Amino acid sequence: METPQSFIQKEVFKNIEEEIEFELIESFLLGTPQPTLVEVPASKPLPSELLNIFTPINQPPKSANQSFILPGGLGKFLGRIEDFEYAVVLRGDKGAGKTSLLYQIKNLFATVGKSVASFTLEIGKESNVVERLTNKYIAPKNRDKILISSIAPDGLETIRKAAQHFDVIAIDSWSKLNAKQEEFDKLRKECPKTMFIVIFQSTTGGTARGGSMAEYDAGTVIQVDAPGIAKCEKNRYALEQYLDATYEVHKQNLIA
Repeated sequence: METPQSFIQKEVFKNIEEEIEFELIESFLLGTPQPTLVEVPASKPLPSELLNIFTPINQPPKSANQSFILPGGLGKFLGRIEDFEYAVVLRGDKGAGKTSLLYQIKNLFATVGKSVASFTLEIGKESNVVERLTNKYIAPKNRDKILISSIAPDGLETIRKAAQHFDVIAIDSWSKLNAKQEEFDKLRKECPKTMFIVIFQSTTGGTARGGSMAEYDAGTVIQVDAPGIAKCEKNRYALEQYLDATYEVHKQNLIA
C-alpha cells in the first residue's frame, strides 16, 4: 500500500520532470542555444623562459637576506628591516622635522655597525646646522661610520657608485639630484643590498613632489608633520604591536 509520504515524493519528481521537459521543448522551438560544458584544459608544461622564473610557493628559494630590528623606540617604529631592496621615503612640509628624523635613523644604522653615506644636498656639510644635528643626534662612537657629502657631482651616477661601497645611503633631498622618480626604483633594483633613506619634498596635496611612484616602490613611507610628529602611512616591515604608532621626532619618543 502506498504511503502518503511516497505519494508526495512521486508527485514532486513528476513535477520536476515535466518542468525540465517543458524547458527543453521551449528551447528547441524558440531556438534558444543550450549551455555547453566547457572542459578545462590540464596544466601545460611551462616553456623554459617561464620555468626559470617560477618556483612553487611552498618552496621559495633560499634567501641570504638578513632581517633585524634597530634599537630603541625608533627601531620599533621602523619595524623588522630586511637588507634587500629596502627603501624609506620621508616626506612632509618644510621645517616639520624630516632632516632631524633622517639623522636619527642614520645614527641607528651606525649603531648596529652599518656604514652610512649621507648626501646632505640641501645643507652644506660645513654648515653649523650639520654640526648641531650631528652633536644632537649622532652618538660620538658612530660618527666614524657616517661619511657626509653635500654634493653629488654626477647626480644619480654618484649615488650609484656610492651604493657599491656603503650599507646605507641617506639623501636629503631627492629633488636636488634632478632625477625622475622612476629612477628611485631602478636604484633599489640595481643595488639590492644597499638600504636607501630618502627625503622627498611634499606637495600641497601631501604627496611626494614629482609624483607618487617613489611611494609605491618604497617599503616604508613616513609622513612628518609639524611639530615633528611622524607617522608611517605605509610600512611593509611594521611590527604588529606598533602598526598605528606615532613617533615624536624632537622628543625621540614612541607613542604606541
